[in-house]
Amino acid sequence: MRTERAKTLMLLLGIIFILSAIPIAQIIISVYGNWQGVPPPGITVDQSYYFARINEIKDGYPFMGNPYTFEYRNSMAPAFFVPDWLAAIPLLLGLSLTATAGFNMVLWPLLLGLICYFIFEQLGLKPKESLLASILSYLQVYWLMARPVSMQMVFPFFALFILSYILWFRSPFDKKNILFLTLSSAASFYIYAYLWQIIGIALFLTSIFLIFKKNWRVLLVLVFSGIASIVIALPAIVYTIKQISSPFYWETMARISLTLTRIPTREFLNYSRWVIIAIVLGLIILFLSFRKKEDEYYRDMFTPFVITGTALIIAAGSNIIFAKEMETAVHIGRFIIFWFSIFFLYFLVQFWRRRVEISELSLVKKIIIGAFILIALSGYLRNFYDQSVHFFTRINKAVIVSAQDYAGPAEWLNKNVPPEQVIWTMSNLGIESYIPLLTRHYLLFSEWSTLQLMPSTEIEERYLVASYFRDLTLSNIERDFRIYAGTGASIHQYKTHNREVIVCNMLRLEKFGYSCGKMETDISFKGEGYFINLYEKYIKEIKPNIKAKLKKYGVSHILVDKEIDEFKIPITDLQGLEMAYQDNRFVIYKIN
Repeated sequence: MRTERAKTLMLLLGIIFILSAIPIAQIIISVYGNWQGVPPPGITVDQSYYFARINEIKDGYPFMGNPYTFEYRNSMAPAFFVPDWLAAIPLLLGLSLTATAGFNMVLWPLLLGLICYFIFEQLGLKPKESLLASILSYLQVYWLMARPVSMQMVFPFFALFILSYILWFRSPFDKKNILFLTLSSAASFYIYAYLWQIIGIALFLTSIFLIFKKNWRVLLVLVFSGIASIVIALPAIVYTIKQISSPFYWETMARISLTLTRIPTREFLNYSRWVIIAIVLGLIILFLSFRKKEDEYYRDMFTPFVITGTALIIAAGSNIIFAKEMETAVHIGRFIIFWFSIFFLYFLVQFWRRRVEISELSLVKKIIIGAFILIALSGYLRNFYDQSVHFFTRINKAVIVSAQDYAGPAEWLNKNVPPEQVIWTMSNLGIESYIPLLTRHYLLFSEWSTLQLMPSTEIEERYLVASYFRDLTLSNIERDFRIYAGTGASIHQYKTHNREVIVCNMLRLEKFGYSCGKMETDISFKGEGYFINLYEKYIKEIKPNIKAKLKKYGVSHILVDKEIDEFKIPITDLQGLEMAYQDNRFVIYKIN
């Protein structure tokens, strides 16, 4: 039996290794003959942002204050940073940033696959069943596991909690299980804010369940484990309190996505339905197993399944309780995808094992069971397509090859400019987003800085200064709203308002004296005056005093991408510029 298990595990690791290496192979084939060492862009969302954070650790800033803005390089990160440290280990050991990314794209899926196997094993699946289910569960989060840091490092810790919770629930007095649950719960505080929220709610619901069952001994063990977890997590908790106390914390959260509303989002309704469908499937199996003594193990496992699923729904809809929405359902939905995969596959095995009992049911009951399985399967296959099949089409050869041009100016900056200088470029997430990855320099302005702890007024001014050569119009400033104000101001706030207007009109609340308001766009909701003030500042303050502004922000060089040419090469508007570097695509000017 051990030999069979060992062979199955080796086969599992081999298959996941091949699957996780496919995107890497695609990239190598795409860039073959043109490789200049630049990490390929556009593979996953926010990729360059997380790479910049990882590189900042290597550059000697363990708290990753701000990889883009020189003045804030020693400030706190807006969220905890242990996953970034885990991702940076290969880089700190001497691998290049690209090799580090490739190493992590393989290592963490292997860990996730192993943990999945142990979960299915504990749920009572046979080795071959556990093998297949583990591979399918990985494929359900395939694209997300290729995304650096989040969710690449997060999913394995979520899976660890599920495994520890199942083990503890089955044997709550086993010291190893208590320690495992304690450590997996404590680790969540260091890994991801949404993860510890899910785990905290799950353990709270478990306490309610134990009180209802009057199982005081097990409740005491759980309370002890919870207190121990909090003690272990104290450094993370203290750091989080310091983050929240930052003078720029809440305005940063507003830039990222924070809105104040109790209206449930569409994503909450979308993801929650899959938890409900899974619970219904579990209930069907429970009723089929009610009289069978040999199915007591399934009945025992049904409770932790319902508790963790309910915790996910509560976490996804937490804004209904706390009136704070921050793409919460979107982020919790990623955990729901993984959770649903684990238990849907488990239930499919259980249905197969009960096929004789199902065949004896009435036609109506068979149709109901089949309908729920088909609904669940449709969602499962759709997500499989989005995460796996569609992922292979995202690798754009032209974009990857084009990015290799960044190597020339980056190498020149590294060799000829002292570290930690401020570079002025405005290339709409082109080479601008790669300066923190490929050099030890910072930027006058970056769209990614909206995610960091710094004042919104400064980000706005930096955007205006960086746009000096663009001759901004009012319509340009309105068009670029998201670039300098973040997705919170440009997307989430006005859409939240519109949802409230729709709900208000549906409920006809105006009959009760409540003003529903009107539908808005991002510009009208912010107010035309906001954009007019920025335009007037650009014309009256920035344009006439550009040298003073450049001095204020310590700009030493201008980097121009001639393919974009928003700077209107050759630059003649500023005196004292010296062309220091030029190739077929890029020009670097030194500001004397």
